[in-house]
Amino acid sequence: MTFPFHGTASLSAALFADTTLRPTLATLLTAASRAEAEMEVYYSRLIVASSSSTPSPLALFPYAASCRSLVRLELALLAALGAAPLSAVAFLGSSALPLSALLLAQSLPSSGHVLNVDNDATALAQGERLALALGIACLAGPSRLAFLRADAAQLGATLLGGQDAVWLAAPVGPMAGDKMDVVRSVVDGMRVGAWLVVRSAVGLRRVVCAEVEVEAVVRACEGKVRLAVEAHPSNEVINSVLVFQRI
Repeated sequence: MTFPFHGTASLSAALFADTTLRPTLATLLTAASRAEAEMEVYYSRLIVASSSSTPSPLALFPYAASCRSLVRLELALLAALGAAPLSAVAFLGSSALPLSALLLAQSLPSSGHVLNVDNDATALAQGERLALALGIACLAGPSRLAFLRADAAQLGATLLGGQDAVWLAAPVGPMAGDKMDVVRSVVDGMRVGAWLVVRSAVGLRRVVCAEVEVEAVVRACEGKVRLAVEAHPSNEVINSVLVFQRI
């Protein structure tokens, strides 16, 4: 599936520089975030209902291949940075269809685990039902996937201090000021050396996914992070990826 909003740099720059369009663009971004959430609820329920009769139920989700490519890219970036093998990961903004978290859990060693965090109790419960239906969440011993209803900005060092890496999904705090508040709080709770993976967007993709500015992150965190690498795919992967390290 090809995402249609690649666009040219000049068109994108002109669109987002036009101050008269800013209210419309903000409305579109909010609508896109809501539409994504509703789509994930629909397909999560469909996958759960089909899990016992369909060989590859996750393939029912139309963006499954794109998500797999995105997670592979993120893990490859961390490996290229020399990051130690991950064993504890937190995914903030897991949603009703926590496909990224499921893929991350499958990439970890047998003792590894992913903490899924969302402030929407209904979406979180649906995500847990999905994991159970797919047999990914263990019923005995430590769970490969844990689900926690919480505000990402309120997690603190107790929950984040033991994580090797923290993923921040694009819909978390979609407006710039809200997202920076979340980023600041999350980074304060992370241990030195841990990785922060932030999903962003560039070009016309910013119509449906909020851009995260590197300088804004560093400024909000008061120098407690450094940008390690950034990647801006031009294929079917919608998101850009920013990888920071806690210092």
